[in-house]
Amino acid sequence: MDRSFYEFWGRYFLALARGRQQFEDVTAWMRQGFQGSESLTEFFRKAYGLDRERDTDITDFWRQTRESFLQSLHEYLALFNVAPREDLEALQRENEELKQAVARLEETVLRQQNLLAEKGLDPSGMIEGLQGLMQKQTEEFQNLMKSMGRHLEKKKKPLAS
Repeated sequence: MDRSFYEFWGRYFLALARGRQQFEDVTAWMRQGFQGSESLTEFFRKAYGLDRERDTDITDFWRQTRESFLQSLHEYLALFNVAPREDLEALQRENEELKQAVARLEETVLRQQNLLAEKGLDPSGMIEGLQGLMQKQTEEFQNLMKSMGRHLEKKKKPLAS
């Protein structure tokens, strides 16, 4: 944040304390593009040195100064975790778009589940069937191993002489 930003707010708060300014004036002044309230515009001009004669283009200097002020204001408000309204509105729009996308995806999943159910391909039933098949294969494999083990045991026994 630049020194001029602090100087502007210092002058403003002094005038506010003396009862010459209202807090609502500054919000209206900013919304109107730093126009409309002569006393606030004068504070701004003095704080940023716009009241002195310049050889450069005053319009370009005014624009740069205004951007610098707004940047400093955003940095200052960020210290208090205050987000600009534009950021909040952008997040709200994004949130709404994401909610709509989720709703569309949920509808698609439901249609796919209904389609599978109509064709008799219930996913939960398929999984249960697959688990049953795997259990049966495991049991059969264990039986096979026991049978082979018994067979090998018979071959290992020495022949009685």
